[in-house]
Amino acid sequence: MARIPGVSDAEASFLTRRVRDDKHQVGLNASTFFDTGVLHHEVKVGLGYWHVRFDMIREYPGDQMVGFAPPPRLFPDDPLEPGEVAITRRQNSKSLVNLYDVFAGDTVQVGKLTVNVGARFDYQQGKNLPSSVAASPAFPDLLPAIQYPGDSGFPLTWRSLQPRVSATYALDEGRTLLRASYSRFTDQMDSTTAFAISRFPGVTSLHYEWIDANGDGRVQSIEVDTRKGFLYPDGIDTANPGSVVPVNQLAKDLKPPTTDEFIVGIERQISARLTASLAYTHRTRRLIEFAPLVARTLAGSRVPPFVPFALLPAVASSDWLFVSVPPMTRANGIRTPPPAPMLL
Repeated sequence: MARIPGVSDAEASFLTRRVRDDKHQVGLNASTFFDTGVLHHEVKVGLGYWHVRFDMIREYPGDQMVGFAPPPRLFPDDPLEPGEVAITRRQNSKSLVNLYDVFAGDTVQVGKLTVNVGARFDYQQGKNLPSSVAASPAFPDLLPAIQYPGDSGFPLTWRSLQPRVSATYALDEGRTLLRASYSRFTDQMDSTTAFAISRFPGVTSLHYEWIDANGDGRVQSIEVDTRKGFLYPDGIDTANPGSVVPVNQLAKDLKPPTTDEFIVGIERQISARLTASLAYTHRTRRLIEFAPLVARTLAGSRVPPFVPFALLPAVASSDWLFVSVPPMTRANGIRTPPPAPMLL
């Protein structure tokens, strides 16, 4: 099939997507009140469990080949320029995520001061389940069938402690309140993170030149030029296209991203029906995930022009992952090599 000029992928709607999204959640909370001398306490405790099963299948219809038309000829005598075809293999990703949390907090009031101190602990697990994909209908020798055994254990395991503290002080018989708080929030693991280290992080494809010999705007197998080698791959180990080993890698000390939030403010009751408040909030994000390119040899590929790594914007695709970062830096468990030539 060929892409319609001027029509986006979403508008063309030729990529089939089927999703299974099952969620089960259980929570238990309890609270109590008591006094210790002049201190008044409200203690809250709780725990929770969230189980998520998320599967996604994406595939192109028919022969699963997608054609990209060449630029039009300006004059009838101009030679026919080659187009591009993506020979694809379906994505069949299945993931399981478990999230456990426990929290405790104590709100203490004494005179005009109210203080809340608490913490939450999260234990998160993620893995990919066994799945399989059929070979490319048009070129099964280039993209053979795969039986993926899934992950053994939970390669994604996060433990995080999130402290929280706040204080409120009342002035002018409670007409003015001074507030301050600090909280840490941990990002929740999702299936996108697990899919990244699956054997099927996306639709697998090999891109070749295509000459539309009969001019019908559709790709036929005989029109695909595989003799020169592929232009570039996506989501595949070109040396072993039937491998069950994931093409992407996971940093050993990968941790969940966190947000630290500080808030200070003042609230004033101006009249019985009018209250005004002013607050300042500062948030800091840490351990942000990123994915630099994993160096590898493109066997049989005709290499396009090189560009410096540092000039690349943040781009992500299944096999070739880019990010703009300074050389020899370390962030969230991934060490970046010195600047090196990278593929566009």
